[in-house]
Amino acid sequence: MPEPHSRDVERECRALVKHLVGVDASDYVIVRYARGLDSATFHEGLGQGTADRVLRRAWRMGGLGLSLADTYARFFAPAGEFRRRAVLLGAILESSPDTFTAFEPPPAGRLRAWSALVGAGLLFALRLGVAIVVIGPLHLGARLMNGGTATAEGRSG
Repeated sequence: MPEPHSRDVERECRALVKHLVGVDASDYVIVRYARGLDSATFHEGLGQGTADRVLRRAWRMGGLGLSLADTYARFFAPAGEFRRRAVLLGAILESSPDTFTAFEPPPAGRLRAWSALVGAGLLFALRLGVAIVVIGPLHLGARLMNGGTATAEGRSG
């Protein structure tokens, strides 16, 4: 029987799992994710930077907002809350009996592997451009309204 957790955590976990591996989250994954978020080590050194606040709104929308938040966070908030959550969930998914195979490369020839890699790179570059145009001004505006204070992201957030 799954342990109790908030509906927000469950919704977030389901959206992130769908985004990361394209399947529905199992009860096992949701419970492990909620436990991970509750652990004290997850919160060590985690501040509430302006990037985290802006990205939280985007990732909770799911779908395209989540995809853009993931891409933006990779470059502009690599040690922020969103990336920590994604890494936590990635570790859970990689060790989960239902989803570990998503992390194993499919057998493919060189041409197929290169085309998949180039396609993924082009898609990432497109998402990064859109994320900078959409999330960047929100991040900058929030930072200016907040006085440009330093964050746990390792630089001004």
